[in-house]
Amino acid sequence: MSKEEQAVDLYQRNFNCSQAVFVPFCPPQLLAEKDALKLATAFGGGTCGCGTGTCGAAQGALLAISLRHGMADPANTDDKANTYARGRTLLEKFSAEMGGRTCEEILGINVSSQAYKDDPQRAQTLRAERCVKAVATAARIADELI
Repeated sequence: MSKEEQAVDLYQRNFNCSQAVFVPFCPPQLLAEKDALKLATAFGGGTCGCGTGTCGAAQGALLAISLRHGMADPANTDDKANTYARGRTLLEKFSAEMGGRTCEEILGINVSSQAYKDDPQRAQTLRAERCVKAVATAARIADELI
């Protein structure tokens, strides 16, 4: 199963967008799956379900890029520059494909708004269509960049 397929599977099993994208990129010898799931939880729904921040799927992909390429030695600023460059590329590609990079831009509604909460059918449809696409897109782009 590809990283993209794994991410969609996790999302469809009720993990949030950030968790779904991040976990397939975590080598189990480096980070246990349960810890990776915990680590990525707060980034879902445009950061803590606020809906106005960067989409959690994109944030999960950024976590995956950082895990692989991030700076661990303060003297090695090349790793930081490389990670930032890959992250910017991810955000540019993701935004171009999804029509934005915030949940509100992608879904056309703020997920923390009363209108969203009052219409569970619409919310379910958006999650099944737009959020699944965001998860698949973020995972695919991350896989290309890692």
